[in-house]
Amino acid sequence: MALRPIIPVEDITVQAATPANDRGPAPQLQWLKIADLVVDETYQRPIGRAGRANVKAIAEGFRWQSFSPVIVSPIDGGRFAIVDGQHRATAAALCGIETVPCQVILATPDGQAAAFAQINGRTTSVHSMSLFRAAVAAGDPAALVTQSAADRAGVTILPYPKPVAEQKPGETMAHGAIGLAVREHGVDLTALALKAMRGPNNDHRGVLVAPLIRAVCSVVAQLAKAGKTAAEIHAAIDRLRLARELDSTMVAAREKGRPLIPLLAERLLHHATRTLEGGGVAPPLAVPPKPAAVVQAARPVVPSAHAEAVERAKAAVPSRIDSLR
Repeated sequence: MALRPIIPVEDITVQAATPANDRGPAPQLQWLKIADLVVDETYQRPIGRAGRANVKAIAEGFRWQSFSPVIVSPIDGGRFAIVDGQHRATAAALCGIETVPCQVILATPDGQAAAFAQINGRTTSVHSMSLFRAAVAAGDPAALVTQSAADRAGVTILPYPKPVAEQKPGETMAHGAIGLAVREHGVDLTALALKAMRGPNNDHRGVLVAPLIRAVCSVVAQLAKAGKTAAEIHAAIDRLRLARELDSTMVAAREKGRPLIPLLAERLLHHATRTLEGGGVAPPLAVPPKPAAVVQAARPVVPSAHAEAVERAKAAVPSRIDSLR
């Protein structure tokens, strides 16, 4: 387990930090009755379609370990206005829970609205890669199977976004594509496809991207269904130039108006089948040689009638000068 302390970040400079005496009263933690919590609709959003789905998900998987305190502020009549947390409070009510932990802040109605905007407007979005990493650590079955397919192929699922130029061979950010392939084709075929993509001809950065992973997994599944062995499939996939095929198919997909992944899988399957049948990968179109320069024979210069007359005039000039002396 890697543990690090919370320390000030050295390269962050805080300009004009709020003085300690202007930070307002410190909040308090209390267990409050849900019946005493209300929503101020002057700044709070209603629970719409997405909110209802969120409430349902929280209620169905309710765990106190995942329940953060509801932020509230006291108002008239012994009630508390919810500043943040109406979805989880509603989910708790659906579960029959009567009291929830709350962080009580002292704020005017304007201050409550400002706090709502700050809390919900300055959140740091959690990347799906971090969520996948957390799911693996939590023992989520689907995440563990996805991780297993990658491990069996020697593929490293990165824990955070990383530019392709900085990635090493065998690294990928496409955990979603691997998980989808596992659900569609099973962990064994997915592991085989990933391992084939790491063959000598393709084991470089930028190959383990979502479109290629999904397309190659589809091709491997079709070849396996046709009775090809793992060794044959591995050899056929390794004969392909996957990065080059992706680049050319992206252009073709735009020109033809077709979805990228099905077209890519179609082209890869064509080349792989050709290889297995002994024809090899279809070579790229050869550039026709430039035609040889045609050397024309020099034609003799035939004097024209005008040129002959000019020459006769030039020859006659000296004799005419002599006759004038």
